[in-house]
Amino acid sequence: MFPRSLAPPLAPIVLSALLAGCGDGRRLVLEWADYVEHQRGHVATDLIRAADGRGLERLRSGWLVAAPEGGEPHLEIGARHASVGFYSYDGGTAEVEIEATLARDGKGRERLSLRLNDRPLPTRNTLEPGRRSYRFALPAGVVRAGENVLDVDLRPGRARAGRNRPSRVQIHGLRFHGGDSRPPRRSRPGRVELIETEGRRGLRRTVEVPSPGRLDLVAELPAGARLAGRLGVEPEGGPQAAPLEVRIELVDARGAEHELYRRAGAEAFDDRIDLDLAPWAGELAWLRLSFAGSRNGVLRLHDVGVEAPPDAAQTVERPLPVLLQPAGSSARLAGSDVVVVLLDAARADAVPPHESDEVTPTAARLAAAGTRFDAAVAPSSWTGQSVPAIFTGLYPDSIGMETWGSRLPEAVPTLAHLFQRAGYRTVLWTQHPFYRSQPELTRGFDEVHYGRKGDFSHLPASSELLGEGDRPLFAFVHLLPPHAPYEPPPPFRGLFTASYEGSVELGPRFLNDFPKRRDPSELSAHDLAYIRGRYRENVAWADALAGGVVGLLEAAGRYEEALVALISDHGEAFLEHGRFLHGLYVHAEFVRVPAVLKWPASASGFAPVLARPVSLVDLAPTLADAFALDPEARFQGRSLLPELFGGSAPPPPPPVYATTRGIADGRRPPQPRHRLEEGAWKIVVDLADQRHYLYRAEDALDAEDLAAEEPLRALLLRQRALLQAAHNRKIREGLGALETNELDPETVERLKALGYL
Repeated sequence: MFPRSLAPPLAPIVLSALLAGCGDGRRLVLEWADYVEHQRGHVATDLIRAADGRGLERLRSGWLVAAPEGGEPHLEIGARHASVGFYSYDGGTAEVEIEATLARDGKGRERLSLRLNDRPLPTRNTLEPGRRSYRFALPAGVVRAGENVLDVDLRPGRARAGRNRPSRVQIHGLRFHGGDSRPPRRSRPGRVELIETEGRRGLRRTVEVPSPGRLDLVAELPAGARLAGRLGVEPEGGPQAAPLEVRIELVDARGAEHELYRRAGAEAFDDRIDLDLAPWAGELAWLRLSFAGSRNGVLRLHDVGVEAPPDAAQTVERPLPVLLQPAGSSARLAGSDVVVVLLDAARADAVPPHESDEVTPTAARLAAAGTRFDAAVAPSSWTGQSVPAIFTGLYPDSIGMETWGSRLPEAVPTLAHLFQRAGYRTVLWTQHPFYRSQPELTRGFDEVHYGRKGDFSHLPASSELLGEGDRPLFAFVHLLPPHAPYEPPPPFRGLFTASYEGSVELGPRFLNDFPKRRDPSELSAHDLAYIRGRYRENVAWADALAGGVVGLLEAAGRYEEALVALISDHGEAFLEHGRFLHGLYVHAEFVRVPAVLKWPASASGFAPVLARPVSLVDLAPTLADAFALDPEARFQGRSLLPELFGGSAPPPPPPVYATTRGIADGRRPPQPRHRLEEGAWKIVVDLADQRHYLYRAEDALDAEDLAAEEPLRALLLRQRALLQAAHNRKIREGLGALETNELDPETVERLKALGYL
C-alpha cells in the first residue's frame, strides 16, 4: 500500500476552500497561501554554501556535495559542468562571486567559464592554487527579473610538462551581489515559507516573505471581491534610516497597472488590509505583492486572500493540484484476464479515427469492442519517465523518475503488485532494454520475458504469455515498434514510401542531431513526407504485432472475456515544434497518444468514445477499481469507470499534467518542461528557457500560441502547472532518499542505438 502519511501534508490546499468566518459574513474564496508552493524561490538568492547547507535547493545538475572527514563541506563540479539557478528580484543582480580552492594543480591551470541564460559571459578566470574568490560581472539586460540559470564550466588550460594528474576544484560558495552592492546576507531566510498552526479558530496559515521577494496570484475575481487579511513587517536590526516597502498592485486584463496598497517604513508595522476588487469582478486579474528595500526583513501575511459576499457566485477557479486518492473498488470486472499492450512511440494520430482501419486493423478492432480515448495524454514524452508513471498511477516527478537509472522507490507499489496480491498470474514481456536496468519495475511480476535482441518481429510464445493453470492473467506486453529506427519488414516496408527517390537518413542519431546542426528548411516537403511515411509503415507493423498478441488470446479461447488495453508511452515528433523523435518537449506530438480499452464481452453500457483529455496515470486506478485490487492504494490518477459506465455523475474532470526532465542520461543539466490541460486551455511551461505557450483545447497539434494575446490566462495556467509540479515534489520528498542504478554496458549501447544516449 502506498504510505498514507503522504496525504495529510497536501490537505490544507483543499481545506482552505472551506474556510469561512471572514468579517461581516464574507467568505474566503481564495487564499494567497495556496500559491506559495511553486513560488518559494521568489527571493533574491545571495549566498549558496555547502558548509551550512544554505541555498542548496538552487543547485540544478552537475554538482557533488563533498563532506570530507574533519574538513569543510564543499561543492565539486562533476563532468566539468554544473548549473545553478538564482532569482533576481528586479533584474538588477550585477555580479557573481565564486569562492574556490584549486586543491591540486594537475595538467595545467583550470579556468572557470560561465554562461548566463545561455549567453556566454565575456570574462574567464584562471584558477590559482589555494583558496581564492573570483568575481564575474553579470551584464545588464542578460539578467532577467525572476528566475535565471548560471552554467559553470571548468576548462583545462595549457598542459604543463610533467603534469598529468587532473586538478580538483572545491567550490565553497557562490554569492550573487545586487546592483546596490549590499553585502551577502547570511541571516535572512532563503525562501518564502508557509507556516501552518492550529488555533482556537482552526487552521491558521502564515506566509513569510524575506526582502527582497515577491508573490504573484492570477485569478478570476467574483462579484463584490475584496483582498483582505493582515500583513506585518519585521525589519532586521531595529530602526534604521533605510526603509522597507510593501506594495500590492493589480494588473487588469487590458494590461493596465493599479496600485492598491503601499507602505514603507524603517520600523516594524502591522496592518489589516481591506482592498476593494469590485471594479474587476468577473475578470482575470494579476495581483502582485512585492517586498523590497536595502536591508533585511520579513513580511508576514496572515490569512490574506480574496473574500466575497455570501450571495456572490463563486467564480474563482481554485488551484487544485491532483492529489493522492483511492481508486474505488467496484469489482465490476473481477476475474477477467487483463492484457496491456504498449506500442512504444505511437502518436495519437497514428491510429483510428485519424489513420485508416486498413493500416491499423488491430486498434480499430479493439476500439469497436470497447472505449476509444480521443485525447489521451502520456505522463511524459519518453519511456523512462512515462512507463513507471503508467505502472503506478503517479506522475513521474512524484516518484523521482528522472533518468534511465532512476530507481522506483520501494514504498510505491505497481499494478503488477496489486494484481499479484489479488491472486493473478503476472507476466511482463518486453522488447525494450530499459527493464534490465530497472529491476524495481519488474517487482510484482511472477515472470519476466525479454524478446530477442534486435528482432522486433519476435512475439511471446503462448506458454510465456498464457502459461498453465486457472489463475486469471495480468500481462504487460511492451513492443518497441513504432519506435525508431523506422525499419519495418515487408509487406509494411514501402507501403507509403515506395515512390521516394531522395537520400534522407533515418537513423536516430541523424534525426536527433539534424535540428541542432542544420536548418530544418533544408528538408523538402517530399523528404519530410518520406520520414513520416516510414514512421507510418512502422506503426502498421506495430499494429500487426499487437494483432499477434490478440491472436494468442483468441487461440486459447480467452479473448472474448479479456480486458485488452492498447496504449503508448509517448508520441513522436516530425518538426512540428522544431524536433524529431521525442523526450525533450511536451507539446502535443510528444505526449498525445492512442489509448483503447476493449472490455470483456459480458460488460455492457460503456461509452464507446471519451473525448475529453485523460492521463495514462488514470489506467492504474481504473483497473484497481474494476478489479477491486486494493481499496487502500493511493493514486494521482482517477478511476474512469464511473464516467465510462454512467453509473453515477462523474466529478469535475481534473487537470491533465505531463512533464519531462528533457535529458535522459543524467550527465547533463535537466531541461524541465511541464504541460497542463484544463477546460478550454492548455499550457506548456518551458523552465529551460523560462517561456510558456498557451493553446486552446481544440488545437490538436498545439499550432497557435496565444500567450501574447491572452497573457493573464497564460499566467493562470502557468501557475497551476507549477503548483502541480511543486506538490509532486512534496510527494517525492515523502519517499525519502532516492537512488540510481548503474547502467550496464549492453543497456547503454542499446539505448544509444535507439537515440537516447
